[in-house]
Amino acid sequence: MNEQIPLAPVRTTQFAEGLPRRCWSVTEFEKMAAIGLFSEGRLEDERLELLRGDIVPRSPQTPRHELVRSELYHRWAGLAAYRIYKVATFASFIADDHSYLFPDFSVIADATDFSNITPETVLLIVEVAEPELAKDLKYKTEIYAAAGIPDYWVINAATLVTTVFRDPTDAGYRSRTEIASDQPLTPLAAPELAIALDELGIR
Repeated sequence: MNEQIPLAPVRTTQFAEGLPRRCWSVTEFEKMAAIGLFSEGRLEDERLELLRGDIVPRSPQTPRHELVRSELYHRWAGLAAYRIYKVATFASFIADDHSYLFPDFSVIADATDFSNITPETVLLIVEVAEPELAKDLKYKTEIYAAAGIPDYWVINAATLVTTVFRDPTDAGYRSRTEIASDQPLTPLAAPELAIALDELGIR
């Protein structure tokens, strides 16, 4: 068995915080990966995302994050409704010309090809957040709303409280609701995937 070697943390800086920075495009982001500028050489293997032209590290996958993500995936994968919908994990998603993300879950119609996920084909996006709630609750919310994603959930991995965003506009979501872990979460366009997170048996 090949031993998996953990990747070194992405080196970051906030030295120029508040100053104008170069706005990278998705095309440039992909080219940088293709020529080997990043350590892994493939965007799928990188721990980076492009948010409105800024290249930023993806949120760390803590054991708690992975527990919540894997339990929810196995629950959804076991439902009969899985034949109607596809559930992608960490699939690349281009929200606009300057935003390239890897959401924890993208729920799409069964006819959609995983390699061609677009804002028009996404029914629901879910991010499992720990510890960087701010990035998912603020910056990604603005991106997903502007892209027209109708249903966006941010699950707090520590508390299992889910913030549900709906009714997208170019300026953000009009609706924001917090759902406790014992209350049902029902996707707008995929009601067969409804679940209360307490049902996952995570403590």
